[in-house]
Amino acid sequence: SSNPPFTSVELDHSDSGREGCTVTTLTITAEPKNWQNAIRVAVHEVRRLKEFGVTQGELTRYLDALLKDSEHLAAMIDNVSSVDNLDFIMESDALSHKVMDQRQGHESLLGVAGTVTLDEMQVSIGGMT
Repeated sequence: SSNPPFTSVELDHSDSGREGCTVTTLTITAEPKNWQNAIRVAVHEVRRLKEFGVTQGELTRYLDALLKDSEHLAAMIDNVSSVDNLDFIMESDALSHKVMDQRQGHESLLGVAGTVTLDEMQVSIGGMT
């Protein structure tokens, strides 16, 4: 639609050290008068995502965006506050993740991003609840 009932919709599916599990968050921004319709449309689209998955073109765009965000974060390494670094280290430790600085993380992402397959993505999407 050229006039959607929302301003933005974001879906995040990630590990949460605080919750001790995987958390899926749907964030919707809309005008107050449109909030119910915005929720209805966003939930409908998430259900479609789970049912139909993504195309190879969509996966390519998502990976490109992820790599650009990672590159930007790596370039900003000297601007990350000590508190943010400490929070990151503590959450990584709680999740038994390897701790890397932003540059190391970006280099690792570059090494594995090309190995993500469409089939693996569809399985991951299908597991969202």
